[in-house]
Amino acid sequence: MARMLRKVVAILNRLIQLDYDAIESHKSAMSKLSDAADRAQLGAFVTEHRRHVDELASIVRNLGGEPASHGDLRQVVARGKVVLGALVGDRAVLEAMRGSEVESTAHYEAAVSQPGIPVDILAVLERICADEQRHQAWFAARLAPVAGASATPLK
Repeated sequence: MARMLRKVVAILNRLIQLDYDAIESHKSAMSKLSDAADRAQLGAFVTEHRRHVDELASIVRNLGGEPASHGDLRQVVARGKVVLGALVGDRAVLEAMRGSEVESTAHYEAAVSQPGIPVDILAVLERICADEQRHQAWFAARLAPVAGASATPLK
């Protein structure tokens, strides 16, 4: 049992790191975007990523672990993509952010498929995974607007 709990804590801490990375890369992207609606949407995503960190950190503590307190080197790579994208325009910034969300979604999908995750923790992971899938869908829709849609065209 203790070994399984250590495994769950390790999985949760990796997800916490990914959410910290997402927070920082989204904040960086927000400062580079010209479209106010896109900045507002990324701000809403930052709020959700912070909620994910808080929820997962609480679970880690309840399991007797120490929650991760920061992201990892992926944060530097993600920020670099955003900065480089900003040289080209909003579309490139959003493309970089979409890549980050695709990665986060894949990690959450892998976590919910892990055997032995307690049911109560699994429910939290499934809800957060749904958030990540929704974020990813927003980026996909924003980067491929339907003709005649009200969204601001991307440059």
